[in-house]
Amino acid sequence: MVNLTSFTLGYASLGDSSVGPLLDFFESAPRLSKIQLHLATPTIGAQRGRLVSLPCLKRMDIVGGGQSSLLLDHLLIPVGAKFAGPLHLPSSLSSLWELSGFKIHVHVREICPTIRFGGPGGRINMVPTNPRTTDTCLVLESLARFDPSNVERLRLTGGDLMQQSGRAVRRVFRLMKHLRALTIYRCKHVSHFIPALDDINVCPELEELVIDASADGEKIDVRYLMSMAATRASMLVKLKFVRIICRDRFLQASALQLKEYVPRVESSLRTALASDEIDSDGED
Repeated sequence: MVNLTSFTLGYASLGDSSVGPLLDFFESAPRLSKIQLHLATPTIGAQRGRLVSLPCLKRMDIVGGGQSSLLLDHLLIPVGAKFAGPLHLPSSLSSLWELSGFKIHVHVREICPTIRFGGPGGRINMVPTNPRTTDTCLVLESLARFDPSNVERLRLTGGDLMQQSGRAVRRVFRLMKHLRALTIYRCKHVSHFIPALDDINVCPELEELVIDASADGEKIDVRYLMSMAATRASMLVKLKFVRIICRDRFLQASALQLKEYVPRVESSLRTALASDEIDSDGED
């Protein structure tokens, strides 16, 4: 099978659910560029320490079946490959590529929610097979399954930050010891999330905060922002830059009060920064 480039496996029986034979097959077909698994994800037979390289892979789709984390833990996926499957992350991202100075985009919307990992040489998109059950909190619970302590930049797009009292949100942010920049784009209940940043143990290196509240119906209470900024300043984990994007001119003016605690504050009607736009290519 050394010349095989495309492979689809569907409806594997329970007796064929061990990961070993599938890994053996992948090793025999080093030129695979497209892999599709339909209700055929291995659920047993983890082989500790075994990694199989897929150097030519461009796209992998996993639909249905068990959690994809068992299989992904054994695969070396090249930079730029695209993965579509359930939003269950492998136990370690080291099998995807060397993620040095990377960005995570958590994009939650009805049509196409995704987690995007972007590194210096490319990106990986993770797309859920059942978008209707996906929201910001569930995505963050997936992120919390691995060690995100070295994450430096995070952007949350859409979804409800306080579903189930926001426990998942608080848990994952407490793990982000080196987060420097946080962008919150059109999420619900932002005001109720802000007090989570009052704790000195939550994102102690956070310097930049961008909140886009330009969506209809979303309100930001400046008092929460002021209290959070003052608390962080008193704990010597001071924010250096805050940008508030909204349609409410009163909020724009009120946000400038943050200058008492934050050296650089901006407020505007701009809906997003050009560099923050989520790009798509028609395949996702």
